[in-house]
Amino acid sequence: MFYYLLIVNKNGSLIYDRSFSSTLKLSSNEVINIASIFYSMHAISSKLTPPGYEKTSELKLENGGIEVMEANSMRLVCYQTLTKIKFIFVTDYQTNMEKCNENYRKIYDVYSDVVAKNPNYELDMPIRVASFDERVKEIFG
Repeated sequence: MFYYLLIVNKNGSLIYDRSFSSTLKLSSNEVINIASIFYSMHAISSKLTPPGYEKTSELKLENGGIEVMEANSMRLVCYQTLTKIKFIFVTDYQTNMEKCNENYRKIYDVYSDVVAKNPNYELDMPIRVASFDERVKEIFG
């Protein structure tokens, strides 16, 4: 089960968040804290990645930082684009990585088509595009 989708820009600001769960409810401050802390940990870990590191992921995204954090009952999965935008999924522990990869591809396609190509959207600003929100809801059903 997917609990949250967080999108963080290259500067570490949360530009989009959406909850998909009625069981895990976080306040706005808690969501911002998760995004900020994860962004910082990702940045630090990417600096610690040894030179010549080869990714084994089939997605071949530019990353070098933390890709997955697991706890007893939940998982944070991060996909970073070449433009340094991070798509972070908060899922339960049983959600398999293939489903995360599939949803990332769908979300990224929608982001590219609906948000990035929108002449009214300014890069790195919060995403307030209704059609993007509707398509995200469809993907995560």
